[in-house]
Amino acid sequence: MTTLRALLLPIIVAAVLAAGATPAGALGGFAHWQNSEDMDSGFGLGLQHQFKIVPIFSAEARAAWVGFSSTDKGPDMNMYPLEAIGRVKLGLLYGGGGIGYYLFSGDDFQPKNSVGGTILAGAEFTMLGLGAFAEARYLFLEADEEDQVGGKRKMNGFGASLGVIIPIG
Repeated sequence: MTTLRALLLPIIVAAVLAAGATPAGALGGFAHWQNSEDMDSGFGLGLQHQFKIVPIFSAEARAAWVGFSSTDKGPDMNMYPLEAIGRVKLGLLYGGGGIGYYLFSGDDFQPKNSVGGTILAGAEFTMLGLGAFAEARYLFLEADEEDQVGGKRKMNGFGASLGVIIPIG
């Protein structure tokens, strides 16, 4: 059941975001790896919608699922990032940052949902109506733990995404 929820949440959020789509931008999907101080590495999938504002600046809405497996640092846990990103693109390269709301679920452990931020840099290539991107990012996120007073789960860490995009408009 948890896996089904993990896959459906990003799809539902992306569908809602796409319903208000502007004519210029792109839709995409990506695979994501995230390392963290307290949970080791997590892997997942996500969807994004880019809104082109001016030729070099765009905004993005992203929804994803990242699953962290049991390790010596912590139990199984799912993270659902919902992010708003601002990007500046020069040629093939881009950089930016944003803010996100991070939802958590797990069987034995569940931090409180939290607000965090990210900075990123990457490359994006589009040809013949299809594009691809690769990016590196750093996540700034400390989530309060449900079962501890004043306890924090440090989710800070580097991540990487690889994906495809389809320009629209």
